[in-house]
Amino acid sequence: MRRRNRRRSWGAALGALAVAGVASAAVPRVADVTVTENPDQTLTVAYKLTGAPAIVTLDLVTNAVDGVAASIGGANMWEMHGDVGRLVGLDHDFATPYAGEIRWIPYRTGLKGVDFSSLSVRAKVTAWATNNPPAYAVVRLNREESDAWTNRTYYASRGAGLRFYPSVDYLPGGLLENDAYRKDFLVMKRVYAAGVEWVMGSATNAPTRGLDEVPHLVSFSRDYYLGVFEMTFRQRQHIQGIGSLSYAFNGYPDFDEKAVAPCYGLSYDGLRGSAADGDVSNEPLPGTDLFLLRAKTGIAFDLPTEAEWEFACRAGLEGPANADVDWTQEGADSIAWNTHNATNVIDGVATRVAHRVGSKAPNAWGLYDMLGNAWECTRDIYLDALPFAATFGGKGVSEPVVDPVVLKADGGTKRVRRGGAYNEVWNANRASARGGGMGRKDTWVGYRVRCDASF
Repeated sequence: MRRRNRRRSWGAALGALAVAGVASAAVPRVADVTVTENPDQTLTVAYKLTGAPAIVTLDLVTNAVDGVAASIGGANMWEMHGDVGRLVGLDHDFATPYAGEIRWIPYRTGLKGVDFSSLSVRAKVTAWATNNPPAYAVVRLNREESDAWTNRTYYASRGAGLRFYPSVDYLPGGLLENDAYRKDFLVMKRVYAAGVEWVMGSATNAPTRGLDEVPHLVSFSRDYYLGVFEMTFRQRQHIQGIGSLSYAFNGYPDFDEKAVAPCYGLSYDGLRGSAADGDVSNEPLPGTDLFLLRAKTGIAFDLPTEAEWEFACRAGLEGPANADVDWTQEGADSIAWNTHNATNVIDGVATRVAHRVGSKAPNAWGLYDMLGNAWECTRDIYLDALPFAATFGGKGVSEPVVDPVVLKADGGTKRVRRGGAYNEVWNANRASARGGGMGRKDTWVGYRVRCDASF
């Protein structure tokens, strides 16, 4: 009798709040949200999805402050299973609603022991259109993902082991606290870039600028996701399936510390595929991408273009750095591994090395190691002064170049590397600094990956 009464009180206290997805040709909408407390003290949230496939997220909110709903916090929503945080309804024809279910396990969170039946709590189910996804996308690299609770396998051509989260707080275990995000998962942050006009390059009076950092206007036609971290050795092992950590630690204290450092040893060809028909002019087959990663996940990942990289590095700020810090040695040390701070001493031997990703402060958009640590390869061919007026059809001065990328037809034989590195002096690690000299088979540069923010 007590259990039945408690379920009734849950039904009264846990009202349902359905939130429609962003408008598109076919609009996903959520309706008929119900909440049930189960005998095992878990919670089942059921909903109906209509209109189109969607990415569904869940929050629990209370009317805590002047009638305005307040979230219970992403860290309390880590234990969610079922039709949540995924691409939902991909194979459904939507002649009838898709019936979704989510299970939340509150006793495995910081809310253990809280009696929600006495609180004014609502389930907030949000349907995100597949072309307007949440802020974070996380891809599992070490196996296909399934959910035993629903007996459904979430593996589709649009992404295997793919989960979405509305904010960084929702990442189970915490982004920096859970080393799985440096080893077994790729964490991607959405970069809201579509339609933004900005100046790429550095001002002519900027300190330590290079002559190849010509300022010009750029804009993008779409948003994209970019890796929160540089790709690590352990992540590369999952993708490539080889013992890429089998050689000496070379300045690292142990296996685990090297595993979460930025990886080297994979060339542009190894990342993106060899040129067509023996062509050695440094451009791969049209339409190719990071084929190893696509084969693993079903997602068309690629290297960022030089413009995508710089836009994300700047994070809406101007100046030489990717964070709002004083442009001094001390300020640079807070955000970047460089020659001043990147030396490990192992058994009395000092060696300068790249360090654990995510161990310096992030930029304003939550991206780590955009400066320092490892040079990062981009898609673009390096041109000494980037003659954008000729290369981009006269644009870049009074009107922006849209989605710029310098390809083999524009000349040059080397790729652009960005971000500086652990073996560069602090003031060389700048948002606009451009490095050349990376051939298609060179293996001394790291990378981070991107994909379109549409699934």
